[in-house]
Amino acid sequence: MRPRLTRHLALAVLSIALGAALWLELEHGGAVTNGTSAVTPAPARPPTSSAPADPAFALPPLNAYRAIEARPLFWTSRRPIAAAQGAAAAPSGLALLGVVEGKGETVALIRHGQPPRVERVHEGATVEGWTVTKVALGSVVLVSGGTEAELKPKAAPPTAPAPAANAKPAAAPAPPSARTRPGD
Repeated sequence: MRPRLTRHLALAVLSIALGAALWLELEHGGAVTNGTSAVTPAPARPPTSSAPADPAFALPPLNAYRAIEARPLFWTSRRPIAAAQGAAAAPSGLALLGVVEGKGETVALIRHGQPPRVERVHEGATVEGWTVTKVALGSVVLVSGGTEAELKPKAAPPTAPAPAANAKPAAAPAPPSARTRPGD
């Protein structure tokens, strides 16, 4: 026989043997001796309580992490997130995801409801009892029962500064033909 055919035949036999071993393991849960399993199941453990066994390993309360939340770890400035001042309290359950402007109209994307869903709204639309009175590129003004609130998108983390207009581009690597190997 040719060597290539022999290799293919050996791989086919090996695949069938491994498939049979896998089937036996899944079907019978291990080695089978006289129709009984050689492996005995572990005895059931009593349910454990949700309290930690050792209080030294207990997590601190969530309010202990407020400083981390106020000063995001991976932001280069590490400055507290400034809360919008002077604005009315935003309606609970509503979040402005963004504003899209195009073809003579401005549409706001607002997440609301349980389970949360995203809805496109225009000026004059009503979302959970709040009427949209103004849609601008950075905010949406809502009115309900004489109360006016402004929704703004959640602050995004600062990005790296854009390269200066007069900055020189990085030098391109030399073409392969111009490179030399060590010892040349």
